[in-house]
Amino acid sequence: MRTTILALAFSSLVTAGPIDPPAGPVAPTGTPLGEIGPGTPINGPTTITAPGRYYLTDDLEIFGDAIDIASSDVTLDLRGFTIVGDADLDDARGIDVLAGATGVRIFGGTIREFDGDGINVASTAEALIENVVVRGCGYGFEFRGAARAVGCTARNCGFGFRVLGDATRSIVVTACSADGNGEGFSGSFGSFERCSATGNSINGFNVSSGSVTDCRAVNNNNTGFSLFDVRASKLYAKLNGLVGISANRAMVVESDIIESPTGIIASGFTTIERCHVTGTGQPGSVGIDANSSAKISECNVANAPTAIDAGNGAVVIGNTVSKFPGRVSSNTIVVGSGSIVGVVFDLSTGGTLTSGNPWANILY
Repeated sequence: MRTTILALAFSSLVTAGPIDPPAGPVAPTGTPLGEIGPGTPINGPTTITAPGRYYLTDDLEIFGDAIDIASSDVTLDLRGFTIVGDADLDDARGIDVLAGATGVRIFGGTIREFDGDGINVASTAEALIENVVVRGCGYGFEFRGAARAVGCTARNCGFGFRVLGDATRSIVVTACSADGNGEGFSGSFGSFERCSATGNSINGFNVSSGSVTDCRAVNNNNTGFSLFDVRASKLYAKLNGLVGISANRAMVVESDIIESPTGIIASGFTTIERCHVTGTGQPGSVGIDANSSAKISECNVANAPTAIDAGNGAVVIGNTVSKFPGRVSSNTIVVGSGSIVGVVFDLSTGGTLTSGNPWANILY
């Protein structure tokens, strides 16, 4: 039986408090119920319809949707407990922040085995999610409304974090991880900061119309970072199955790409600046594949048989190319039709640098 809670509102708004999650794994707080302050306990399927503080008293096993939040100014403390769903029940959700609910805070627990979303924030809702782990759900976290996730983890879900915003809503995902999902982080109009995607079966990040800063993508089957109309900096991509970074109409600066068959694919007026690419050294591998008016500048490429492939309309200036002795037989810049490539000085074959041209590309 589903419970609908009609608690009285506090006389003052509940504040969210610090956003930095505590260190270490999620665990029950162990605080006696009589000492955790005022609030309403939840011990079964619940719809929250009034402001206030709510908390779990134990692990829950739920058939259907677990907790719906229909009121604004709600704090839900999971207290380190786990909400377990039935993965065979189509589209059931762990926690659903319904349309119009604002000032919601959810923190400190685990949600697993729901066919739908672990946590969903509706398009006109607003919520802060802190230190929550979601495992084995269709979607770990799905945000359509103004949401901020801090210190959260999605593991073994179809999609880890799915952001479906627009230019009017702020959706920020900070210090979160997506491990062993289908897609790690995906969607549009979101900001991703200090996040990591590891071992996902499709892409680590698949993001459009947003920003990605200081994030890591390691050992994902397809692409580490797939970016469209995105500003990105300080990315780290290593050992991804196909491509480290694929960027279209994007700007990517100060990033490291290590040992993917293709380090960077840049197209559609993308700008790549001050990046370092280390190739696999295998035949056919490419450091940077630039085309469709992409600009590549101030980058270093190492250990790639084709260091930079400058296709139609690409601009390639001020880069350096090096090879690891004994590992690759060539380290070339391929100049394609319609490309603009600064003069190339090949020092690897005994040539000398005879110009101070800042647009020159240097092989060594």
